[in-house]
Amino acid sequence: RTSQLTIDECNNLIGCLQAELDGAQNLQKTLAKADADRRNGLRRKLIAVVYSLPEKLGFYETKNNKKHFSGSVFDDFLMNNPRSPFVGRKLNELGVNELTKLMAIMKKWVDFYNKKA
Repeated sequence: RTSQLTIDECNNLIGCLQAELDGAQNLQKTLAKADADRRNGLRRKLIAVVYSLPEKLGFYETKNNKKHFSGSVFDDFLMNNPRSPFVGRKLNELGVNELTKLMAIMKKWVDFYNKKA
């Protein structure tokens, strides 16, 4: 019973509980950072795949021999195209599983356009 604990025992218990809480919070922060890093990496890879698509699709433009991704055009495509698997969502809102699925779709598009060329 906690009512029978001395002040020192209470302080020790509080210290142990605080350490456990701090550890759990640190683990949660580490996991959130790892997830954010993974999503950022997948977005970068996705953009690299998009650069393999025809420029006429409008997802990027070339200026001075350098390709520039148009996030607003891509977001518009994701959010408003009825064939989009993520209607109403922007690229930065997608999780790891969704980005992986979108990557597979974009790779199929690249294959389609490469066969067509």
